[in-house]
Parts: sequence; C-alpha cells; structure tokens
Amino acid sequence: MSPEKRAVIEQFLRVEGDPYQASAQLRALARDAKLDLAAILDSFDTRLGLIAGQGLDAAKLHFSASFTRNLDYYTGFVSRPMSKAAAGKPPLAAGRYDQLPQALGAKTPIPPLVLRSGSTV
Repeated sequence: MSPEKRAVIEQFLRVEGDPYQASAQLRALARDAKLDLAAILDSFDTRLGLIAGQGLDAAKLHFSASFTRNLDYYTGFVSRPMSKAAAGKPPLAAGRYDQLPQALGAKTPIPPLVLRSGSTV
C-alpha cells in the first residue's frame, strides 16, 4: 500500500465526534483524496435528517469512523447505543443487513424500511 493511501485511511479512521462535523470532515477528506463519496455521504446526511425529524438531537450522537462490528452480515449502517446508566456497556447493537440475502444467493433484495413519515432508510 502506498504511503498516500495509508495516510488517507489513517485520516479517515480519526474522524470522530458530532455527526454533522464528521460529515463535513469526511467530505473534505474525500475532496482532497479525489474520492467519490458523495452518494454515501448524502445518505449519511439524509439519515441525520431523519433522526432530527423524529425529534432527536443528532448533534448529541457520537460518530466514529473507526467503529465497526465484528459480524460480517452487516452491509450498511451499524450502531451501538450507549447508556450512562449501563456503565459504558452497550444495551444493544444494531445494523443494516439489506444485502445479506443477495450475498447468499437471493434473487431479490430486501425492500428498504419505510418510516412513518414516508421516508426510507
């Protein structure tokens, strides 16, 4: 791996904090590294809007580009809600696995989740 590619990956993995600021940092990183991440980051911003639309303050969430789940079946957004009352232990973990059936040979995808507002995620 070239030193330039390694530097981009390391910079990506350091992005963390307020999701809105993380989005801006990731867009700047993509622009500087000449990566086309617009569709992925637009989807991320749409998700933040949907969260806000449900009355939650998305700025209070914590984004970490280095966060991952060790389960291979997740094919999209993953999360780990935390609770101060749970002494730092996640009460649950969640993720999207819309593409799992296709990866296992299914001919059709799972349809997207439709929220009450009519938006999809």
